[in-house]
Amino acid sequence: MKKLLFTLFSVIFLFSCSESAKDIDVKKIDNACDFVDAVGTVSGEMIDLMEKYKDQDESDIPESAKKEMEELEDKLNELEDAMKDEWEDEIEDCKNFKEVDENITELGY
Repeated sequence: MKKLLFTLFSVIFLFSCSESAKDIDVKKIDNACDFVDAVGTVSGEMIDLMEKYKDQDESDIPESAKKEMEELEDKLNELEDAMKDEWEDEIEDCKNFKEVDENITELGY
């Protein structure tokens, strides 16, 4: 019984952990869909951060949040620089493309 519970909790924990933008190693992205997923992670975190502070004056936003946004923008630029030309024809076939495309549009990229 203990083994079953341990296995169940291990599986739940494994699937509940999601990669954050800080964890993305751009050098390890080797295909179009991994690229789309990485852009989705970064853009999603950017939107979440913007949403959190949308009703505040810029002067009231904590420096830590401004720094986090800069880091996310840097990561997005790093991803853009790492995109391979041959992926351009493949990214629209990735399952998360539509959502990521909407995120990028919302961010004004």
